[in-house]
Amino acid sequence: MSLSRPISVIVFDRKANDYADLPARLGWRHYCIYNLFRLGLDADGIPTDVWINLLATIFCARAGLKAAWVTFANVVRWLVTALNPDASGFLLWPDLQLILDVLKAAPDTLFSSKRDYTASLLQQLEGITRASGELFRAFRGFQAERDIIAPGQSVVISMPNMFPSWARQFFVDIILAQILYSRMHRSHRVDSTEVLVVIEEADPDISSEAEQMFPDRMCPISEAFKKGREFGISVCVSISSLRSASRLVLSNATDHFMFRMTDSQSVYEAGRTLMLPPKGELRLNSVQPGECLVRQIGPWPHATVAKVDYMPPCRQRPQEYDTHPYVPSKRLRELPHVQEALAQKIAESRKPALIRTHGRTVTPQLTSNERALLGHMTLHEYEPVRLLFRRMGEISPSTQKKILNRLARAGLIETAQTRAGKSVLRLAYPTKDGWEYVKARSKFRPLRGGLVHTHVCRWKQALDIKRGCDESRCEFPYPNGHGSSDVGTRIGDTLYFTEVVIECTKNLRQHARDCFADTALNVQTLTIVTLLKSQQDKLHRQLISDPELVRFADRIVFVTVDQILKELWP
Repeated sequence: MSLSRPISVIVFDRKANDYADLPARLGWRHYCIYNLFRLGLDADGIPTDVWINLLATIFCARAGLKAAWVTFANVVRWLVTALNPDASGFLLWPDLQLILDVLKAAPDTLFSSKRDYTASLLQQLEGITRASGELFRAFRGFQAERDIIAPGQSVVISMPNMFPSWARQFFVDIILAQILYSRMHRSHRVDSTEVLVVIEEADPDISSEAEQMFPDRMCPISEAFKKGREFGISVCVSISSLRSASRLVLSNATDHFMFRMTDSQSVYEAGRTLMLPPKGELRLNSVQPGECLVRQIGPWPHATVAKVDYMPPCRQRPQEYDTHPYVPSKRLRELPHVQEALAQKIAESRKPALIRTHGRTVTPQLTSNERALLGHMTLHEYEPVRLLFRRMGEISPSTQKKILNRLARAGLIETAQTRAGKSVLRLAYPTKDGWEYVKARSKFRPLRGGLVHTHVCRWKQALDIKRGCDESRCEFPYPNGHGSSDVGTRIGDTLYFTEVVIECTKNLRQHARDCFADTALNVQTLTIVTLLKSQQDKLHRQLISDPELVRFADRIVFVTVDQILKELWP
């Protein structure tokens, strides 16, 4: 390594200032996310469209969103243009609060094809903007390459008690992505390490479960482990358990330091990673304080025992923190030119749905059957399509298909088809243009999830009401304050919760833990609704494999959509 360029160290200190003494001792910079530190959504050295795609992928993956990716990318792309009408020099990028303001001020389908996508994105944006305070309030914020790496500096970023966990992960991802992807784009290939990124308490960041939320099963930290060395980036993570750690990260790390372990799964995984001989992993139970098993890439392929010098962590709270240049963000109400551009875009979107015929555009003219179906759909919301057509009389299957296709092409309805039990279930619901066409409004508020998920939630709510409950609500908050269920029902003082599983099963165990988190609450059952009965055994095994849920196994029940439909509409 050239001595003219020192290695820049970036430490994400997630605990109580364990590294707070390093800036004073070594001349490093020291930032605190609660003290004038601002991280924007901008990134230097990456084309705008490329970075927007990366940004949308990271945000939606960490926030647990799938279908909202396009919505997030669309609104950011539009806002970058609106904020920079006469682009010259550097660009201003919207912050998360401005994105939230625009989505609240705009119609639900202005930036997305379905209102459900906007609703789910709004919920996560609302949460992160409130939880993060001023951290992301910048049109241009901290840039690691500009503020730390280019001047040859190192930094400790203190970030204790940053919740929710996905906001903490998103924060680290953005800074790491700014470094990695800008170097990749400009082909900054080097033969030595220029940047060392240290991430404390990284268990949730590099877990296999978190990686599965990314389309290519690789988060920015995984990418940095796999590709970073070629671009002068090294990553050091500390984790407390190997049980859920990503195999990609473990296999691409060049140095492994395994300290004493007691749980069997982590010991087994450590043995695989260190390539220990049979029963060699048992050595991990007996290493002394300060000792560890080390395996490094080099001529010696075997793990060795190493003794680590004890360095007491810092126990003092710093009185002052460093600052960096940034451009403060503004709310939508403070940006008249953005308000004007938004009003113009909304006006254009409110033109009637058009169908092109022989080069002309005309307002869609519906047949009597098409108008009748659309009318029944608004009067009897969330009924299956077969019941809506039954209300209209005898209509052949081929005619039904033509009616649905034409209404969908006109942009008046959205449709979905899925398998429930042995039959195919067809669903349809009016779009915003469809409601305007019949001059009516929905009696229900939008729910998170897709068309099928929303229908099933409403069916379960209707069934509970039919059975005579005192109260039933969709997206009912758990009384302990951790998340919400798809459907919550109250009979007297007893609570009954429901989770609808259509596609995503990754967060089912977390929902179940939230449901039974406070045993003092009078929660009687958690009902899991599935499309197919064949899904239930797998979900049951997944739930009872969690030690926290075993004792509640007899209070977790399963039903299929078919069972709900037969009782709701016999």
